Amino acid sequence: MVSWRACVLTEMPGGERGDIELGDGVWVGAMAIILPGTKIGAGSVIGAGAVVQGEFPPFSVLAGHPARVVRTISPFTGPRHSTVDAV
Repeated sequence: MVSWRACVLTEMPGGERGDIELGDGVWVGAMAIILPGTKIGAGSVIGAGAVVQGEFPPFSVLAGHPARVVRTISPFTGPRHSTVDAV
């Protein structure tokens, strides 16, 4: 999920280019900037306003300028939907 006003760049002024890989279930916060050549592992969260470049492991929380891993989260292993019938 990519939030409001996030910027995903595949080319920079001056010619730097690169693909961006976002793993399954990655959340990108508002006004985050993802630079060319970045790879984000599945289940990661990018904080609002972060400037991200490089490779990051799955289930990381990234924040800052430049972004760094501030926390690692556990993968969700429970049911994806409610198991209780609606009344």
